[in-house]
Amino acid sequence: MIGPRHVLTAAHCVYDVNTRQPISGLTFTPGRDQTLAPYGEYDYEFAFFPEEFKSSDMNVVRRHDYAVLILDRELDPKIRPIPFKNTCNSPQNKFSLNIAGYPSDKVDG
Repeated sequence: MIGPRHVLTAAHCVYDVNTRQPISGLTFTPGRDQTLAPYGEYDYEFAFFPEEFKSSDMNVVRRHDYAVLILDRELDPKIRPIPFKNTCNSPQNKFSLNIAGYPSDKVDG
């Protein structure tokens, strides 16, 4: 979540490069735990992703695998988006991130 109606995700979550079609029937469910949806479900109105993601060259596809969803309504006020700030130029800034998804498909597991 990067804004009150905005979600940053992977493009492959919303567009199938094999069928060249958007994936239908998707919802955004913050805090989902198996069947529990403590903050409800949200439909999205639009998904923005780079045109390059539709390439037949998988190297190009991998470099452009990101999307921003515009939700149909604002998130529950209890849900706080991740703030973004440009601090990359400062070597003393270190960040601890918790990544959800599929870490086992990465080289380091």
